[in-house]
Amino acid sequence: QTVIPAYLTVFRTADPSFREFLFQQLGVIIAIVKQHIKNYLGDIFTLIKEYWTPSTSMQSAIIILIEQIVNALGSEFRIYLPLIIPQILRVFMHDTSENKIVTSKLLKALEMFDGNLDDYLHLLLPPVVKLFDNPENPIHIRRSALETIDRLTDSLDLSDYASRIIHPLVRTMDTTLALHTTCMDTLCTLVIQLNYKFTIFIPMVTKVMSRHKIQHQRFHVLMTRILKGTTIADEEDDPILMKKERQDQLKKKGKDRSDNAPDTTAIKKLNVNFETMKKVLETGRRVSKEDWMEWLRKLSIELLKESPSPALRSCLALAQTYNPLARDLFNPAFLACWTELTEFQQDEVIASLEKTLTSQEIPEIMQTLLNLAEFMEHCDKGPLPLECHLL
Repeated sequence: QTVIPAYLTVFRTADPSFREFLFQQLGVIIAIVKQHIKNYLGDIFTLIKEYWTPSTSMQSAIIILIEQIVNALGSEFRIYLPLIIPQILRVFMHDTSENKIVTSKLLKALEMFDGNLDDYLHLLLPPVVKLFDNPENPIHIRRSALETIDRLTDSLDLSDYASRIIHPLVRTMDTTLALHTTCMDTLCTLVIQLNYKFTIFIPMVTKVMSRHKIQHQRFHVLMTRILKGTTIADEEDDPILMKKERQDQLKKKGKDRSDNAPDTTAIKKLNVNFETMKKVLETGRRVSKEDWMEWLRKLSIELLKESPSPALRSCLALAQTYNPLARDLFNPAFLACWTELTEFQQDEVIASLEKTLTSQEIPEIMQTLLNLAEFMEHCDKGPLPLECHLL
């Protein structure tokens, strides 16, 4: 409840060149906390809409963040999708990034949306079709667009859009040798959805296949079954229809996603290194205000570093660079560490804090510790057993 609001505040005040890193780290946090992020998604999507502009270098980081949100929410992502439809369409139609790298990343993200896209296919399919139909686009983008439609058939019924997909697809197959295989693979997944309804497209497709001498075993089996009036078997039941290449592609897709996803293996609580924390708590021979402010800065960072909470620890890299975040997270980081300490260790921490309160009168230090004491009073693990006269 404290980490995310403090983190989101940083977006407004941070240097523009630093925001890409902020979006990356936010994705890491969401990968850890998953559905617990729901209360803050309104604010997060406000930031996404504000900073997702055609000219920004942050587009790839924002798309990866959206993937993490989709992973966290599943089907509940549907209610947030309309908020970013304009940005998605703008990328598909006006992407100026080198080799259309942003378009490529967005197509892969779109495949993860699955059933969430159902109500928005009429908006999103046409620009995806244009991506593979436009001969001026790079081959890798045209191939990715075809593969995206192929993947979407796994979770969406595209039969209402068959004509708008198949005509451009066959045109692409007729004009671009390098895309023959991808076109045929995508066509087969559509055939399986359409079944006998595909019959009206057969003459057009076979004409192009004959012209270019295209052979495709899976398509041939499908056509044989349709023309004989037999039902197309479920792909998983037929080793020819469920071709090995498609299985390998789906496995590779999952592996690529896991390789690119933030490391969330350490979701369980992490250990607190009290000895390291104790050394930072020691005030030593501090005299000037600068000495004491440096002590507070190091303590703030150390509390995040030793925090048993993966979400708090994920903020460490940012807090080391952007000190206001470390200050904002001082109280929750202290609480997270405090709850993992033994009674003896807690006594040592209290002794250090009491010594700090009596060793200096720096307003910033005093206020930070008083705020901490007040914060702990409202927590289940509080209050801090500080001497009343010191407060």
